[in-house]
Amino acid sequence: FNGLMQIPDRSMRRKAMSEIERTLTQGGVFIFTTLDRESPLYREVFLDRDDPEHCVETNEGVLEFGDRHFDHEHGTTFMHVPVTTEVEEDLAIAGFELVASVMRSEICPESDEVEDFSEDCRFWIAKKPAG
Repeated sequence: FNGLMQIPDRSMRRKAMSEIERTLTQGGVFIFTTLDRESPLYREVFLDRDDPEHCVETNEGVLEFGDRHFDHEHGTTFMHVPVTTEVEEDLAIAGFELVASVMRSEICPESDEVEDFSEDCRFWIAKKPAG
């Protein structure tokens, strides 16, 4: 659940994707989730996604535009919040074919408890090409 985006630095996320692609068998499937900077929630967090100087997020440790630190009762969590084109590019560079990209809320309705616990996220399904 959003684990890939807890890796700081896009080059390191690409390296992780490449290693996942390398270890999958031909035709193997990679399913993961990300938050979505283009969703209504994150459009409010980031004023201008094309201009990091106007990013609302100014907390320490931000390495690249889209990085956030979430404070919660157990401490602070790092999370990169990508746009879809960023993930699509990274998957292609790693050698994957994109099968599907869909918001969790588009898959099925969820209970109030789930919606209170977790904001909407994007499910990604990618495949290592066969032969």
